[in-house]
This record gives sequence, structure tokens and C-alpha cells, in this order.
Amino acid sequence: MRALLASVGALLGSAALLLLANGMQGSLLAYRAGIEGFAPLAIGGIMTCYSLGFVLGTRRCPAVIERVGHIRAFAAFAAVVSTVSVLHGVLVGPVVWFALRFLGGLCTAGLMMVIDSWLNSRAQNQNRGTLLAFYMVINLGANGTGQQLLTVATPDTILPFVLGSCLFSLALVPIALSQAVAPSPIPTRRLGIRALYAISPLGLAGAFAAGLGGSAFWGMAPVFGQQAGLGLDQTALFLTAVLTGGALVQWPVGWLSDHIDRRAVLTGAALALALAALAVAHTPAGWLLPMAVVFGGCQMVIYSLSVAHTQDSMVEGNALQASSGLLFVWASGSILGPLLAAGTMSLLGPQGLFFMITATAASLGAFGLFRMTVRAAPSAAERGPFVVVPQTSPAGKALDPRLARPAGDDRGALAEARERGFAISSRGSR
Repeated sequence: MRALLASVGALLGSAALLLLANGMQGSLLAYRAGIEGFAPLAIGGIMTCYSLGFVLGTRRCPAVIERVGHIRAFAAFAAVVSTVSVLHGVLVGPVVWFALRFLGGLCTAGLMMVIDSWLNSRAQNQNRGTLLAFYMVINLGANGTGQQLLTVATPDTILPFVLGSCLFSLALVPIALSQAVAPSPIPTRRLGIRALYAISPLGLAGAFAAGLGGSAFWGMAPVFGQQAGLGLDQTALFLTAVLTGGALVQWPVGWLSDHIDRRAVLTGAALALALAALAVAHTPAGWLLPMAVVFGGCQMVIYSLSVAHTQDSMVEGNALQASSGLLFVWASGSILGPLLAAGTMSLLGPQGLFFMITATAASLGAFGLFRMTVRAAPSAAERGPFVVVPQTSPAGKALDPRLARPAGDDRGALAEARERGFAISSRGSR
């Protein structure tokens, strides 16, 4: 354990600073946009631009990293993100923020790919689970702390943007001074939508719904806090409470899904999320934090359950490509989420955010109930263990201990799905 942490300490330190800055930056921009009087649709567009940039970054950044090396690429991406952070506080306007947020998302994808691939290169089959657990603790802890940094400096000044810039720059220091050997090229192959649907329709739907509802919340929740009359301190606590709820339930829910039909757990979590979102929309301020914990617990487990259910439907090989494909589906949902949330908030007021999440979660729950009528639950022998997975980059998916086996290609996966049976075999798709 000690040797493992010593070998990846610098990488985890860079990850912590990066996630701390990124967690603060997203909420800060939404809150400042509200102060500036941006229209909800404009704010949603700004948040969507980040997701667009991130998706493009996962496709384009690997070539940059392979050409110049991990450390130089990380330094370049960090310099751009640090500069973008300051420019948000200097050039205030929707159109400028569209471009800046897109560029920030693109370079953040590159930063996460460097860290994820480097961590994966240090992992061995026997310690992947431990390393992933540490990574998830840092992920949730840094994002939660980042919400509290909103209260350090007044958001209508340039100071919080300077703080974010400093944190992005400091993230470069541990990895630049690390003596770890650079990893091998980053895996970028993924299964397409058709292959994923053939393997696991519910897993595909769950990943999309997780991206749609999650990005809607994190993009527009600060605006909800403002419009609902919450102060900055209360908004920051509300966001942290959601993350706390997500951290508390991951492992208990995962344990439950390992012992009963995972589809039932995923469906139940979706329906519970629909009810929790409705409750948050109508909860008085005094009860908002406890309800936020419940809401976060329901929302933040959807993606990991979807990945676990999809892995249950895999036979041999292609597990990493399937996991990377689900991440792409999640990211595609995250592009649409803020815009849909902004539209419902424009029509229905601040509670429209949670009405939109309710509709998304209820639709997933209804689809899960339908899928459970199509075929019997997989046996215990077919089910793999639940693992909490990060929503970072395709390279980070290789940390999942379930994926420590050779991978094939997309055509093989689709053929496997057909052979196993999407429409004609006794097993069927799930």
C-alpha cells in the first residue's frame, strides 16, 4: 500500500489540485453569470460549451500527448486552462464565455487523460481496485472542497478567477517534478452506440440519463440557488451536500446490486431520484441540505450502476472499449443537459431544473421496468462486482479492475452481441 501511494503520490496530488480548481470553476461561472444577469439559456449554453470541448478533447488530445510527451502536453494544457480561468474574470460576456468555456473543456480533457493514463500505467491487476478507490476519494473530496472555495472571495470580483488560475497552475508542479516513467500511448478506441445497445440497452440509457441529469444539475444548480433566494454560503453547502450524499451511498448501493438483480437497483435508484428531485423542488430552505444528501445519493450512483450492468453483459474482451463507449454516451448527454435545464427554468422558474431531472430519471426508471419484463435476471455467476468509476477520460477507464484483460475490436463486440443474442438467442440483450 505504502509503495503504491509513493509511486503515484505526485499524480494524485496533481489530480487533486486539478479537480479542486475545476470543481470551483464550473460553479463559480454559473453563479457569476447569474449575478451578471445572463439569461438562463445563455448560462446553459456556457455550460454546454464545456462539455462540447471536453468531448472533442478526448478525440484530439491523445495525438498531442503522443507527439510531445505527457509532461510537455500537461504543461501546455495547464497553461491554457490557467489563462482561460483569469480571462473569464476579465472578459465578462456570454459570447466570450462560450469560447473560453469550450477551450477550457478541451484542455481539461487533455489534462485528465494525462493523469488517468499515467495512473493506469502504474497500476497492476492486484492493486487496481485500491488505486481506483483512492482516486475516487480524491475526486469526490476535491470537488466537494471546490464548492466551498466559492465563499473564499466575492464572486463578482476577479479574485476567485485568479484563485482558480493559481490552482490550475499548481497542478502542474507535482507531475512536472515526478520521476515516474511516461506511460504507453493512450487507448482511444470505444464501442459505438449500435454495439452498446446490442449488448445492454439499459446500460446505454442509464449512462445517457446520468450525463443528461448530472450536467443539468452541476451546470444550473448555482443559478437555482440564486433564484431560490439562497445566499452564496447556502448554495455552496447545498452543492457540497449533494456530493456528500453521492459519496455515502456508492458502496452500500453497489453491495446491494452485487446480490440482487442489478437492473432492479438501477431502476429503483432512477425512480428514487425522480422523487428526490421533486422533493428538492418543493423543500423549504431549512430542509434543503438533508434533501440534497438524499438527492445526491440517488443521482451519483446511476452511472456506476449502468457501467456495472453493461459489464455483466460482456463475455470476453472489449470490456474497456465498452466502458469508454459508455463514457462517450455520458458525455453526449452532458452536452444537452444544461440547455434543457435552462429551457425548463426559463418556462417554470428555478424549480424547472428539478422538474427536468425528474422527467429524465422517471423515463429511465420506466425503461428499466420494461427491460426487466423482457428477460430474467442474469445469474450470480454472470454478474461481476460493482465498482465506483470516475467520469474523467477514456484512459481512466482502464483503472477499473474488471477490465484487466485483453480487448478486441468493435466488430467483434457487435458480433458477440448478435451471437449472444440481441434478438434471437436464449439470453437476449439486457
